[in-house]
Amino acid sequence: MGLNGSEEVEEMLRNVEKYIFPMLEKHNKSQLELLIAGHPDMGNLLKAPDLFHDSQIISISHCLSEKNFASGKLEKIIKRARDVKEFQKKTTKEMMDSVTNYMEFVSKIVKLLKEAEGNMKKKLSWETKELNDFSTAGDILQALSTGRNILMTMCSVERNQSILKEAIGFEFNSAQKFWKKWKLKGVPETKEMIEQVKELNEFVMKNRNSNIKYVGNVFQKASEIPGLHGIFDDFSSFKSEMSKIKQGTRIIEIFEKIQDLSLDFSSFSDKLHYASVNIIVLNTFLHEFAEEDDGIISRLESIPILQMILILFAMISIIFLFISMIYSLTPSGRKRWRRFFLTRFASKETRELQWRYSFWLDQESEKNALCEAVREINFEQVKSLIDRGVFINVYNQFGNTPLHAAAKYGHVKIVEYLIKNGADRKAFNSENKIPEQLLNESVQSTIQQSLTSITGSVSEGTKKSQQSEAESFSEIYRIFDKHREKKYRQRLPDLLPTMAYRIRIDPRIVSSSCESFTEQYKGNVTDQMSGVTHLIVPTEENGILESDDFGYIMCVFLPTLLMKKQWMSACLEKKSNFRDDYKFRVEEVKYKAIVYKTVSKWAEWIHKQRLPYLSGVYIYVSINGMSKNELIQLRSVVEMHGAIWSEDMLIKENFNIGSHPYHHFNLGPLFVIHDGKKTLLHLKNDPDKMFKSMSFEEFVVFMLKLECHYDPKRNVPVPVTNARDDTE
Repeated sequence: MGLNGSEEVEEMLRNVEKYIFPMLEKHNKSQLELLIAGHPDMGNLLKAPDLFHDSQIISISHCLSEKNFASGKLEKIIKRARDVKEFQKKTTKEMMDSVTNYMEFVSKIVKLLKEAEGNMKKKLSWETKELNDFSTAGDILQALSTGRNILMTMCSVERNQSILKEAIGFEFNSAQKFWKKWKLKGVPETKEMIEQVKELNEFVMKNRNSNIKYVGNVFQKASEIPGLHGIFDDFSSFKSEMSKIKQGTRIIEIFEKIQDLSLDFSSFSDKLHYASVNIIVLNTFLHEFAEEDDGIISRLESIPILQMILILFAMISIIFLFISMIYSLTPSGRKRWRRFFLTRFASKETRELQWRYSFWLDQESEKNALCEAVREINFEQVKSLIDRGVFINVYNQFGNTPLHAAAKYGHVKIVEYLIKNGADRKAFNSENKIPEQLLNESVQSTIQQSLTSITGSVSEGTKKSQQSEAESFSEIYRIFDKHREKKYRQRLPDLLPTMAYRIRIDPRIVSSSCESFTEQYKGNVTDQMSGVTHLIVPTEENGILESDDFGYIMCVFLPTLLMKKQWMSACLEKKSNFRDDYKFRVEEVKYKAIVYKTVSKWAEWIHKQRLPYLSGVYIYVSINGMSKNELIQLRSVVEMHGAIWSEDMLIKENFNIGSHPYHHFNLGPLFVIHDGKKTLLHLKNDPDKMFKSMSFEEFVVFMLKLECHYDPKRNVPVPVTNARDDTE
C-alpha cells in the first residue's frame, strides 16, 4: 500500500472528523430541545426549522441508520489507524490481515458518506419540503404576523357593533344602487359577520390555553368569514343623494365609518389559510423529530399536572422537614415542638400538668395579668398573654372570668379571641350566670337607656355612645352564634424556668443527700418562706405527709408545691428529675389519722385561680389561748380563699336570710370557729340556718375535703349582705 495508501487513510480520517463527528453531535438534538423547553414561545419555535434545515441531520441520520452504521466503532477505527505508520516499518501476516480488515471497514464508511450526500435531497420529509418552499423561518414568521394583523382587523367588528347595528336599522326609501345592494345583501351579510366574529371570539377564549395546533385552527376558522364584499362600489353617488335629506348627514357618517373599517375579509382568506398551513407544518415537523415517541410538542401539550404537583409537594415537604429538623435543634424550636406535641397528642392529664406553675407565671404586680388586660381593654396585651399560654378561665376579684367581663362590657375583639382560644362559654360566675346571660343583661340595659334618651334630653355624644354599644353587643351575639358548635383548646404555657425555682427544705430533714442537693442547687435553695415555689417536706416511705401541725397543713392551701424528700436524691442521680418535679409531688396528707387525697386538687384550684373556695363566707374565730402566730396563719389562709375575717361576733340581723356561700349551697354564710369547749347550741339551732359552727380541727378537715355543693337550679344567689361593690 505504501506511502500513498497511508495518505488516503489520513484523508479518510479527516473526512470522518469533518462529517461524522458533527453529525453525531447534532444527532442528540440537545440544542433544539433546550431551546424549546426553556423558551416555549412562538419566536423561539420558529427558529427550529432553520436549525434542522442548516444541519441537514435528518437525511444523514436516516441514511446511516438504514445501513446499520454503528458510531460506537469509531474509536476502534481511529485506534487501528494509528498502526498504519507501523505497517510501513514492519510487515507481518497478522498486521496484513488487520490492515486489510481495517481498510474494508473504511471503504464502507466512504460508501456510506457518499450515499448520505446523495440522499440528503431525496430523503426530505414532506414537512421539510414545505419549509424549504418557505425558504426560511422568517417567511413563516411573516405569515403568522400577517394572520395576527388580520385577526386584529376582525376584532373591530365587535368593537363597532353599535355602528353596524345602527346601519342595519336605517329605514327609508331610495332608488340608489348602493342602498338596494345594502338592503338586499349588506344587511344579511353584516348580521352574519357579527355572529361569525362573535363565534370566533368565543372559540379563542375557550381554547386560549391550548397547544400550538389551536393557533392554526383560529386562522382556519377566521378564513371562513367573508365579511362585506363589494358593498361600497356605488357609495359616492349615494352620498350625493343623502346630503340633500334631513337625516342624511348621520347616515353618511355611519356608512363612512363602516367603509373605513375595511370589512371585506374575502381578500384575507388565502393569507389566513397560508398562516394555518404554516402552523400545521411547524407542529408536525417538531413532532416528527423529537427524541421520544411522544415528541417535544407532545411533552409541551401533555404536561403531567398531577405528577408535577406531587413532585412539588414532595419537594416542599422535604424542605419543610429539613428546616423543621434544623429548627428543632434550637432552644426555641425544641420548646415549640414540645408544645405542639403536647397540644395534639398528649393525654389530658399530661396537658393539665403544664399549668402547675400558672399562679406565678400569670401574675404581674400580684394581680392576674389576663384579668387586668381585659379590664384595661388592652387587646394586644390580651392576645400576647393568651398566645403565651396563660390559663384563660381564671376568675377576677368580682367573680367573673375574662369572657364574662368582655361580653358584659362589649369588648368585641377580646370576646372572639378568648372564644377561639378555649374560653369556657358555659362557665358560671359568682351570680350563677354564663357569659351570654351577662351579654343579654347588658343589651337590655342599653335598650332601656336608648328609650330613655328618646323621651328625654340627651346629648349627641351620649346617643352615639349608646349606638356604638348596641353595635358591639350585636357583633358579640354573632360571634357566639358563629362558634356555638365549635370546640377550641387552650394554648399551653411554657414551664417555669428551673432557674426560677425557689426551694425550701424542711429543717427536720437531715441527710447527706440534703447537703449534696443544697450544694448542687445552691442558686435555687433558700431558707425563706416567702416566694417559695417548692417545699420539700418529710414524708413516709409511701410518700404521705403526716402531720397534725397546722403550720404544715396550711401549705396544702398555698401555691407552694409540696415535694417528697426523695426528690433530692433523684435529682442527684439524674438531672432531668429536677425538671420532672411532678413525679415527686406529695399527693396525700394524713391529718388526725385520716388520709386526704386532695393535695393535687388544691394545687390545681389555686394555680388555675378558680372562684375562691370560701367566697361568700364570713368567719369569726372564738378560741381562747390560740397563739398570735396561729391566728395570723389561719387568717391569711381564709382571706386568700375569699372569706371575710370578722373581729367581732357575727350578728345574723346584719346579713340576708337565705344567702349561701357560692361553693357551699348546703351551708349558711356565717362560720364560727371555736375551741370545741363551747356548745354554741343557739347557732346550731338557728331556724334560718345562717350559721356553721365548727372546731378548729373540723375547719381544717372541711378545707382538706375540698367538697363543693352548688344550687342545682343555678338561681341567682341571695347576696350575703346588701352592700354592693362595683363589679366587672
